[in-house]
Amino acid sequence: MGNEFLSLVAENKALMLYMHNRYARNADREDMMQEMLLNAWKSFPNFNSESKFSTWFHNLCRNVCLNHLRKEKTSPKLILFPGDIPDRPYTDDIAEKKKLDKIYHIVINSLHPIERGYFKMYLNGLSFKEMEHLSGVDENTMRVRIHRIKNRLSKKFNGLLEW
Repeated sequence: MGNEFLSLVAENKALMLYMHNRYARNADREDMMQEMLLNAWKSFPNFNSESKFSTWFHNLCRNVCLNHLRKEKTSPKLILFPGDIPDRPYTDDIAEKKKLDKIYHIVINSLHPIERGYFKMYLNGLSFKEMEHLSGVDENTMRVRIHRIKNRLSKKFNGLLEW
């Protein structure tokens, strides 16, 4: 059981680090990481293979993060990483690249925090079924929401490009 757990956690280390970087403040980082691993170890015997380990582990890590936030009574700060941003138009001009980066950050940060969370799950490659399991929102409803978010982002982005 120990070796299986360690290999599964090693495969999903990026997921844990993502949640850790997304929610943890500097002072809490080590504590939160330890709590994620400890909770996963304690709960691992209850893990059933009906769902993917990554989905189960994401849920567990998210719950640890949310519990920390509830204790602090603060809202999560969404940190954008370069991989979270959709493909940008290609340009060699450095000033143009900086302008496009700024526009992408403005557009994505303009989303409501819940929509931003849905969109980030989509950008991170989660299936709609996994998104349903994590969020509690029906799979078809999630498809519609993501479609609408993408349309709104596209309109905002194109509007800002003309500015």
